[in-house]
Amino acid sequence: MAEAKRTPRKQPKQQRSRAMVEVILEAAARILVEAGDSLFNTNAVAARAGVSVGSLYQYFPSKEALISELSLRHADAMNHALRGITGDFSGAPLPILIRKLIDIMCAAHAVEPELHMALLRHAHRNIQDGPTAGEIDGQQLVLGLLQQRHGEVTVMDMEEAAFLVSTMVHETIHATVLHRPSMLQSDDFGDALAKMVLAYLTPSQPATQSPLVIGVKTHRMRQARTGR
Repeated sequence: MAEAKRTPRKQPKQQRSRAMVEVILEAAARILVEAGDSLFNTNAVAARAGVSVGSLYQYFPSKEALISELSLRHADAMNHALRGITGDFSGAPLPILIRKLIDIMCAAHAVEPELHMALLRHAHRNIQDGPTAGEIDGQQLVLGLLQQRHGEVTVMDMEEAAFLVSTMVHETIHATVLHRPSMLQSDDFGDALAKMVLAYLTPSQPATQSPLVIGVKTHRMRQARTGR
């Protein structure tokens, strides 16, 4: 029953219905950002969206379903961007790949940061029983990227590595959104996070020649040779 309350009741099929759902979700996002959990409920969202509560309930049976849909859209947008790494950086060394992954995740969280902060605060107060579908999808994307670089990764258990890398990056960025959002725009932040990930994935590299430094130098040399 609890799971049903978090799940949208049905998907809109007609253009008019899809437009109404978008208006409802926009109203939900604005109330969540402006008022927080205390004033966030289906009545308030319906009033802000200019629709009846009955119309809202056709698609969202509860406020949890509204928040779940907003969170899912965020995860889908980020995972869509991550899928592009496979083609755009297929020949890049592991350090470049990891740095790009972090850049994409930082950029995704920098869009509507106030909404992300509100969603995170709600999530922290309402701990889920397990990973969301978006989190599982993200871990599978990271797993595929690591498997493509199995010759560069020294960790033996790729599934465990994908879980730890996804969690390390995601939770670090989440904490940064909540407590130091300005850091998301800093190259130093991305470099530091990439070094942490690479220190786990390739621990045999000497400290004086970090894989991030080696990878960046190698990538730049290739660009100079090819003129790209």
